[in-house]
Amino acid sequence: MLMPDITIDFLLQERDDKEKERLQDIVSKSFPKIKTENNLFDEFNLFKEEIKSNIQESIQKSDHINEMTQTFPFINRIFRYDELDFNANFLELQLNSLQNHWALWLNEMDEKLTQVYLTRSESILEEFSKFKQEMSRSLSSNRFGLVIEPGELVKLSQLFMDHKKYKEAQDCYDDIIEKHPDFSDIAHYYKAFCIIHLEGGAKDEKLRAKTHLK
Repeated sequence: MLMPDITIDFLLQERDDKEKERLQDIVSKSFPKIKTENNLFDEFNLFKEEIKSNIQESIQKSDHINEMTQTFPFINRIFRYDELDFNANFLELQLNSLQNHWALWLNEMDEKLTQVYLTRSESILEEFSKFKQEMSRSLSSNRFGLVIEPGELVKLSQLFMDHKKYKEAQDCYDDIIEKHPDFSDIAHYYKAFCIIHLEGGAKDEKLRAKTHLK
């Protein structure tokens, strides 16, 4: 049986055709995912700015320092700067937590993003809308806003303590002790300091604080 002549040009053309087909397949499957991820990233940045504005507005509404310094400009200057520093760090913690929630959500959506060339992006955008609604609800209803992870709660409680907000710090440690037992040792330790600062150095308070150091 005679075999057809197979020239080098024929083999090269066949190779090129297969490579072209492979690249087209990659583009048809990968490009929709990349495009959707870019759209989500843009939408998230807009949402992040919205959350940032909401937090800043909330801080301003609860901040009476401007009124105090206008009436008594020679007092509370250090307190004013201290509060501004606290507000800036508080905002940063909230936005970092939002970023963490976003990363977890993206990870959960990875399979859907991979299949977006088949299912289209509408369903993913709907899921993102639900994510935004959930974050907005958390910000307005949760005790510590968007900060819910134990590591971030520890940072928030330390921020409260650094600025002598011992009641808020104690509430934060209580939340850690109740919901995140793996972090309870450090929470009990610092809660003892909060109790002493809040209630003074009397014997009863020292004994109550001591129970958290065991």
